[in-house]
Amino acid sequence: MMDMLLTGALAVFVIGSLFFVVFRYRDTPDNTAPYEPSMPARRIFKYFWWIIPILVIGVLTTFS
Repeated sequence: MMDMLLTGALAVFVIGSLFFVVFRYRDTPDNTAPYEPSMPARRIFKYFWWIIPILVIGVLTTFS
């Protein structure tokens, strides 16, 4: 019973923190420094950032 209460309290804290950060740092129309990423030269790193974890998860699910 105590494990369920601890897990529930942790879940409420994590979800509450998520909502706080989302609403606190959301983009607004009067933002003087909008987020405009520009990394065209590092596109290959972006692909590896996604492909390697997908392959690792695929291998782990295949062998388990």
